[in-house]
Amino acid sequence: EALTSTQGFAEQHGVRCTLEPVPDVRVWVDGLRLQQVLSNLLSNAIKFTHQGGEVRVHTRHGDGRIRVCVTDQGPGIPDSFRSQVFTKFAQADSSDSRTKAGTGLGLAITKELVERMGGSVGFDSEEGRGSTFWFELPVARPPAQASTDTTFERTAENEDERAETDPAHRG
Repeated sequence: EALTSTQGFAEQHGVRCTLEPVPDVRVWVDGLRLQQVLSNLLSNAIKFTHQGGEVRVHTRHGDGRIRVCVTDQGPGIPDSFRSQVFTKFAQADSSDSRTKAGTGLGLAITKELVERMGGSVGFDSEEGRGSTFWFELPVARPPAQASTDTTFERTAENEDERAETDPAHRG
């Protein structure tokens, strides 16, 4: 859904977005907020990737966690800015002549949302070679291993279903 919602933005920038095969795992998250996280990461990656470039969405699964990665072909993040990446209003180029628009809030919001869902965020970057922003979330236990708690396993699919059947549900 996040790829679909950012497709027009990608086309405007002449950037191709690809989704690599995703493992069949479930996570307990707010589906709308997860889509917001992915949209933030995709928008940033598209914005910093050169025309004709590619943004890849890929995953890694292990140790009870799923890592979702968004890799761009942008300029990378300067060493001097790395400690500020997830800070509110932070921008590597905050000059009046900067070429990339934005408020500097997207990554701070992303970090907050992922942490509220029990996850973590980070990035790997090499100047001149692009960046990979990622978030990790705990994988929900299969029903056979679940304890007696009755927590609801929220995924993008059943989030839409709940919204349709429960008008009071807001994510």
